[in-house]
Amino acid sequence: SSDHGKYQLRTQLTVGLSSRSSLQPRLGTALDAPVQLTPEVADARQLEERLHRAAEEGAFLVLAVEPRQLSRAREELLRFQVSELSLEAALLRHLRTVAEEKKVSWKTVLAADAAGPDGKRWPKLLKLVGWALDGLQAELLATDGVVLLTEPGLLARYDRLDTLESLRDALSARTGTGETRLHGLWLLLPQDAQHPLPVLDGKAVPVITGAQWTRLPASWLLNVHRAGSTAASPAQESRP
Repeated sequence: SSDHGKYQLRTQLTVGLSSRSSLQPRLGTALDAPVQLTPEVADARQLEERLHRAAEEGAFLVLAVEPRQLSRAREELLRFQVSELSLEAALLRHLRTVAEEKKVSWKTVLAADAAGPDGKRWPKLLKLVGWALDGLQAELLATDGVVLLTEPGLLARYDRLDTLESLRDALSARTGTGETRLHGLWLLLPQDAQHPLPVLDGKAVPVITGAQWTRLPASWLLNVHRAGSTAASPAQESRP
């Protein structure tokens, strides 16, 4: 619905990572019966290979999924030895730190957020958010491996999707000098299938080409591509 992605600090709404999926239980990965190569199985296998490649080579990747399927998508993506980070929780942590440094009470921050963009304190709140995002971006770039970024709604609330653009460009510009330890960034995006491009609360997510985003199909979430064979685990196939 249109309410997905709307956040307030006061309520700290989340997008339901703990909610139950409406999908059927996923299939096992070592069934005796062979898998028939249907278009759904082929699509799921292609996505699995793409994710293995992205984990090994490093990439900025936006992964869109129906909101009700977020929990299952998260479970499947964690097979790839990614480090999960809730953007909402991390941004709130950095925002608290900045508020303390600037001697702004948390009560004042919450009041400014609750008043919204029309409130007189909103511009000052956005300054605090900007400093907090600087700290969050530095934290991410100093993180080893691939990070799975979840709960991104606050970026839309504060109109700071440019943060993703900066992280995307930093990954593309890696020189191997050690300045950027982050190997890859995957954004798990709750989005209805009706949208032709990735959006968050009506705002475009910064992707340059189709190679930087995809939808997670139900066939992949159901594990149809791994049933019927003892598939190699992502741990075996991912980079050292």
